[in-house]
Amino acid sequence: DGSLKMRVPYEKDKHEGKATLFNAQNEPHGYRWYKQDRLLASESFNRMDEQGRKSGPWKVFHISGRVIETGFYVEGLKHGTFQYFDARGSVTAVVEYRAGVEVLPEAAEDPVVEVQTIRRPDGSVAETVTYVNGIKEGAARQYNEAGVVVGGSVFASDVLVAEGITTKEGKRNGPWKEYWPNGMLRSEGQYVDDAREGRWVFYRESGEKEQQGEYISDAIHGAWTWWYPGGSIHREEAYRRGEPVGLFVEYDTTGAALVSGAYEQGLRHGSWRMQVNDHLEEGHYVYGEKDGVWTHTYGNGKRQFEGAYVVGQPDGKHRIWHENGVLEEEGKYESGAKHKKWRLYDDTGVVLHEYIYRYGKLRKVDGSKVDKRRDGKLKGN
Repeated sequence: DGSLKMRVPYEKDKHEGKATLFNAQNEPHGYRWYKQDRLLASESFNRMDEQGRKSGPWKVFHISGRVIETGFYVEGLKHGTFQYFDARGSVTAVVEYRAGVEVLPEAAEDPVVEVQTIRRPDGSVAETVTYVNGIKEGAARQYNEAGVVVGGSVFASDVLVAEGITTKEGKRNGPWKEYWPNGMLRSEGQYVDDAREGRWVFYRESGEKEQQGEYISDAIHGAWTWWYPGGSIHREEAYRRGEPVGLFVEYDTTGAALVSGAYEQGLRHGSWRMQVNDHLEEGHYVYGEKDGVWTHTYGNGKRQFEGAYVVGQPDGKHRIWHENGVLEEEGKYESGAKHKKWRLYDDTGVVLHEYIYRYGKLRKVDGSKVDKRRDGKLKGN
């Protein structure tokens, strides 16, 4: 039916790297990892059972492609631990479910909260550490002789999750580091009054660098770079206070460009090239809308599609070709709708069908009029 089943990178005509599988709704439901056409590993998720209920591992994706929710379903109900992430991959919540019902953590009947104060020989405070039932929890702070906070740490159930200064009001300030549960560095940068500022670097749980760039007042700003596992560059882009601007390039794991173009005022603008599944798309955008002639080219170099757009709407003659170079479909658009004669051909060039449209409404099929009163059926049928 033409729907996308799998997106897979190639190198020298062989499967190479991470492939993404898609379901009938065009949503990711699995991964496969290849090395020189050989399947190394696979992962399945987002499955339905025979009754159409969510079943097994499940992932929800942000428009950027990053995972924003992971968990497990049993008979359509959330069950077990679910993790939620922001668009940059940081955990925002961890929730436990049983048969679709959120399980709230049981609070101790009489939690013992103790703030331990460590003093210098002169009596000045050197450090304060908070304990709950004997376990480090929350912020620990280090002070200089003048009583100014000069360092700190954040703990969760006795596990170090971050290092940096947290004010008594709960705001982060100064150099900051966050850690994965396995103790590996997750991110490092600077906070000013609880807002990210300046250069930040984010890491995978393995310790590999994932992304790096600048912030201004908690907004992404300037050049940003993303890396694949293994270290090859995944994406290069730029922002102006959170809005994409300037050159954008996305690469495959071999370093070949998959997508390239530019943004202006947060919208695609100018010439763009995009490798989409088995073909290359090339054309022009005017502030987010396709404009002018667009072409699609098969991997063998033959044309797949050619047609024009005016401010996002198809306009004029549009043509589609079979992979062997034979014309597959041709017709005309007016005011963004199919208009007048359209023809469909087989891969030898023989006409299969001829359609007549009037501004998007089908009027004739192979010379027979369409009965508008009978849901588009041909007259006489």
